[in-house]
Amino acid sequence: MKTNNAMKPKLKLLTKSISLALLASTTHSAHAADIEIDDECSLIEAIQAANTDSVVGGCEAGVGDDVIRFNTPDTTINLTKPFGNSQIDDDDLIGLPTITSHVTIEGNGLTISKDDPDLQFRLLEVSGYRFANPQTASLHIKNTTLTGGNTGFLGTRSSRGGAMFANHAGLHLENCQFIKNNNALFVYRSADTVIEHSVFRDNKTHNAIHSSTIVIRKSNAQITHTSVVNNRKNFTYLPFVYGPSATLDIYASNVTVSNSTFSGNNNKTYGAILVDSGSTTFAPSHTSPLLGNQIAGQGSDYQVTISNSTITGNTADVSGGILSITETQYGSLVLSGNIISGNVALLNQEASNLNNRGNNLTLEGNN
Repeated sequence: MKTNNAMKPKLKLLTKSISLALLASTTHSAHAADIEIDDECSLIEAIQAANTDSVVGGCEAGVGDDVIRFNTPDTTINLTKPFGNSQIDDDDLIGLPTITSHVTIEGNGLTISKDDPDLQFRLLEVSGYRFANPQTASLHIKNTTLTGGNTGFLGTRSSRGGAMFANHAGLHLENCQFIKNNNALFVYRSADTVIEHSVFRDNKTHNAIHSSTIVIRKSNAQITHTSVVNNRKNFTYLPFVYGPSATLDIYASNVTVSNSTFSGNNNKTYGAILVDSGSTTFAPSHTSPLLGNQIAGQGSDYQVTISNSTITGNTADVSGGILSITETQYGSLVLSGNIISGNVALLNQEASNLNNRGNNLTLEGNN
């Protein structure tokens, strides 16, 4: 066992930083519009009204931080064609307008789906420039299921966030489900992402690089009381697009995972969780007024902590459970009070549950 008391101040600072970021993201404005979805106001029009603070179709104008509300329970919106081009990836299409302001979606059992597998477009995205200006964009989505999202099968840019992509934006998923998407969620340079009481299951990817389920890159994120189960990579080897991935792929980020379950996943390369510190400093071009110097990916100022979670029954070639590539000068991994067992590494059975390739791993409690 390796203990490192110097890690504890980092934990406190990280928790404080993320808490401040979340507080700021939920208190941008004292004014808000309550935009109700009905026969006169569609979800597409409601997002446009919130983005532009103007009347669109039968929807009232957005005002500051807006709430899009589904009063009718268990509504299903089946997207039959893309709305237009993504504002994140020019080559991708998107089913709903990009959210570029501060929006809460009260889903009330909402399902957003795309049933035709031949149609390739992302379902939903939120995009801003939070490191330059934390007031730009955020999405808090509740009680909603996203299914059938798919931005493509092969290539280095495709398969990113088939269901949802958060780019330089705040994201809060609460009681959401991501089911049968091609790469469910991609988070990039988010100062404050929270995933709580949510489920990711039966997602997949044909892409050789990206995860089937969750990718977190150069961001700050909290994942709690969430299940990630039965996701898989349908891998097709192509030398020019081969790369590492895991069901939860964490790269150069501050992340806490707690009270969550990763089970039955087969992500071909690195199994359930990959923690990769990277080998260079990835400081963003702007500093964050919310986080001060605690910017994800800046030197060794970030940390991944996994606690009180169950990681079992996952399969991959290199490490079925957790693969840690954390270097002292770039980042660290702390494991505390987890159940990590019954995972399978087909090419390295001794590292089936934990494959530690770095030099900054701390074990606390009974893992």
